[in-house]
Amino acid sequence: MQDSTIKAKFEQTIDEANRYQDFKVIKQSKLQELKKETVARIDGLKDSIDILEQQIILKDKNTVTLEEQIALKNTALKEIDQEKNSISLFGIMLDKVTYNLILWSIIGILLLALLIFIFKYRSSNEITSVSQTNLKLAEEELESYKRRSLEKEQQLSRQLMDERKKNSGNN
Repeated sequence: MQDSTIKAKFEQTIDEANRYQDFKVIKQSKLQELKKETVARIDGLKDSIDILEQQIILKDKNTVTLEEQIALKNTALKEIDQEKNSISLFGIMLDKVTYNLILWSIIGILLLALLIFIFKYRSSNEITSVSQTNLKLAEEELESYKRRSLEKEQQLSRQLMDERKKNSGNN
């Protein structure tokens, strides 16, 4: 009897009942047995429902826990992505695009400074070369002037000596 359903037990009880006019007369013992089995079946179903509800609650808790873990993992993944796409410069986290822009700007400024330095160096070098050439010319001119002055001085000294000799010879 335990394998059969409540519906089958009701039908069996009704089939086994006696007839009296349009009524069915059921033995009270059979009715009590049916009631007992029905209550037992209902209690069993309630217990099954309680167990299933506890399992649902447990699975809901697990689902919430898993969703929280997913949220934490997504947050960690976003942080890792952000760290992957950024570079630390002087303790400041910069996006790779910004870092590249700063880096190439610095390189450009340094190249521009180098070109200016080279231009100034060449200009200074040309000025120095011209000045050295002018200095050599001035030194040569000075040497030439000194030689001429020395020659003139020697010539004047000779003339003076000649004149003195003439004057001393005349006196």
